[in-house]
Amino acid sequence: MSFSQNEINREENSLFWEYVFLLDIGQSLVDFYSKLRFYSPTKYFTQKEVIELKSLIENEHLRIENLVSNNGYETKNSGGIKVSAKPSVNLNSSCSVNESETITKIRSKYYEIIPRLKELTFNLLKKSKQSLSLYYDDMDQFEESISYDYFQSLMKNMIYSADRLNSDLWEFNSSKICLVLRKDIVDSLQHQANNLNKLVTDSGIEISWFDNVRSEPSEHPLMQMVLHKIKKVMINSVKRI
Repeated sequence: MSFSQNEINREENSLFWEYVFLLDIGQSLVDFYSKLRFYSPTKYFTQKEVIELKSLIENEHLRIENLVSNNGYETKNSGGIKVSAKPSVNLNSSCSVNESETITKIRSKYYEIIPRLKELTFNLLKKSKQSLSLYYDDMDQFEESISYDYFQSLMKNMIYSADRLNSDLWEFNSSKICLVLRKDIVDSLQHQANNLNKLVTDSGIEISWFDNVRSEPSEHPLMQMVLHKIKKVMINSVKRI
């Protein structure tokens, strides 16, 4: 999805990320159910919902990336002739002819299908009895094609949206969305959001790939991440009891 050509309204950033997450969750579920054997009871009783979800996702992909291409020709001379559908030749001008492609993106009202998309994904996730974990990495590449201010807004709302959705996903066998962000990006966002620091502290793990000075293996960031996961599982197990 290209952010460089058409920016999503900042007021919709959080809603947009929920839409993106749900599409990815939905696709993972469609893939899961498609691999079940045809005589599986789970596949049989969820068939209608899976077909609807698959169709919805395919339609959304077409709507997001609706590309219309056509061939044309570009003519140039010292006077600057405009682009035309056919080559235009003037005896008094030097003319070059190049094939060009026109790409048109159609704006999608993605928010209209979020309620049904969420209902289908949650229903099928519950019936699958699977624990789903989605990881999002390399978000810093967006910084190269959009303004830094908009990039910060996009990342901030991505974190908020993932956190809200994780609150619901956790009920389905501890399913979750994980975001991998550079520390300098997270630090830069702290100035824009008052409660972001608490969110990152409570739910995040800082990993240093070059940290070799720990006296105990349990102090290494990677081990801290494992211990953090164990702690979360134990807390939620106690709550259910």
